[in-house]
Amino acid sequence: MFKQLNLANVHCQRLYIVTHMKLPTALAERIIAGSHGHKRRNVPDFALYGCIYRLDDAPHVVRAHIRHTQKRVYHVEFRYIAEKWPRPPKEINSPEILATALREAAQEVMIECNAQFIYNEKNGWRSTIEVPVPIAERDESKKLFTHIDAYRFSKREQDQIQYSIEIERIEGDIRHWVYLAEAWKGVLSEEVPEQLLFRSSGLSKAFLSIER
Repeated sequence: MFKQLNLANVHCQRLYIVTHMKLPTALAERIIAGSHGHKRRNVPDFALYGCIYRLDDAPHVVRAHIRHTQKRVYHVEFRYIAEKWPRPPKEINSPEILATALREAAQEVMIECNAQFIYNEKNGWRSTIEVPVPIAERDESKKLFTHIDAYRFSKREQDQIQYSIEIERIEGDIRHWVYLAEAWKGVLSEEVPEQLLFRSSGLSKAFLSIER
């Protein structure tokens, strides 16, 4: 499940990977007892793992947590962030320890994914969707809103969202939030995060052009 990803290379700021798993009691206890979050917060059903790394001189942070939600079912989340982590806890263990332990469960899971991409217009990026868009209103006294600041596009099947993208522009930055509802199904492997990153990036790039 865990792999060092180069988010900066594809203009990704955040990548969140979420799933739910049924874990044997002994395995869950080992995961939680070995985490910094358990020791720091003294929370019996919460575990926190994390690490920092650099790729192409860009700082990256990975935070992974797992918490108990119902009988034997655990919420598992890996958060990749393209930023510095100034003071990571000294006692924190690597997400690789959590990922390796989760693979022991060897079960098919469904993963959903959220990713944020930021493209700076100074570097030539242009959005194919114009935002913000002024709202036309003949009667100035009735103009409660002046602009549409964001658009959201979705892919639906039988009225269920399969994936979506929200597009906005803030101070010269084009920002995309990509959401994959059923991003991946199968047994966890370390290739999954990279596949989800590039799938999300492909959907994001469909709404962009670049001027050289």
